[in-house]
Formats: sequence, C-alpha cells, structure tokens
Amino acid sequence: MLASFNGTWDWTAVGTLALAAVTGVSLLFGWKSLRQGQKEVEEAHRPVLVPLADSRRMDVIVDAGMGPQAARPDVIASDELRVPVENIGTGPALHVEASVQMLNPDGGPTGVGTGGMEPAVLAGIKASGSVAPIIKIRGLAEVPGFWLTLTYEDVSGKGWITKARYIANGNRYEDVTVNTQEKV
Repeated sequence: MLASFNGTWDWTAVGTLALAAVTGVSLLFGWKSLRQGQKEVEEAHRPVLVPLADSRRMDVIVDAGMGPQAARPDVIASDELRVPVENIGTGPALHVEASVQMLNPDGGPTGVGTGGMEPAVLAGIKASGSVAPIIKIRGLAEVPGFWLTLTYEDVSGKGWITKARYIANGNRYEDVTVNTQEKV
C-alpha cells in the first residue's frame, strides 16, 4: 500500500514502484539498442553480388584449359553460358544460385534455350571474390541477351536477390537491382 489510512506515505513502496518503472524503461532502451547493434552487424557483413561485363581477366576457369578470360558472359562450350559475378559486399554470399531468362535482340522473350536451363549453384562467394558460374542451356550457340537472376543468403540467413538485364550487342548490363528476398 502506498499510503495508510492516516494519510502517511509508505516511501519504501513508492521507491520500489519507481525502481520498477526505471528498470522497465531501461530494459526497453537496452532491447532497442541490441536490435540496432544486430542490424549494424548484419549490414557490415552483407554480401552484394553484381554481374561483370568488362575486359578485366579472370582466372576462374583455368581447370577447363581455357586460361584467363575476360570478365563478361561467354559461351564456353556447347550449351554452357559462363556468367562472371563479383561480391562487392563485405560479407560472404552463401547458397548462391544463378539462372537466366533469354531475350531476343528487341528485349522480348526468345526461343533460344527453350530446350531447358540448369541453373548454376555455388556454396558461396567470399567478400571481394569473383567467380564465373556456368549455366547449362540446351540449344545455346552464342551469347544472347538475357535477364540474370542471382539468389543468395548472408551469414544470418537473410535472402537477397540481384537481377540484371544483359544487352548482348552492347556487351553491358542494365537495370541492375539488389533487393531482399522473402523466404518461401
């Protein structure tokens, strides 16, 4: 009881209630600070995959006997499209999958590769690392235009998706977007 029937205050009870209120407010601020710190750590270790289409050399396919190649999409064998990507983020990209949707020269859907496509799957790409996943596409003879989709996760399991449109006659990517991906 805070006050007795004779009008005096029980200061121990008042102090206990005040301490409980201060403790509750302190816990609220502590929880918010912890969440903010967690978000900052996740951002500090976030992967960002981007496709490459330039003249720098990559040594990622030496095993295939081809030596260093330009960092741009290339048909390396019948039905195999090599699509170089780089992780420009500060954390590793895990469970990476690369797939394409073929486009005609006007940017619309095409019949190229309608025999089927097998996405490239990688365990991960380190921060500041470059790789050239190989996507198998039946009926592919030359590099057409395509939409590239890269799906991957960060170390906390949060999903990310990079989409970009490759313009074959300009040897460049356009409309590059990087977004979070909801778990299915």
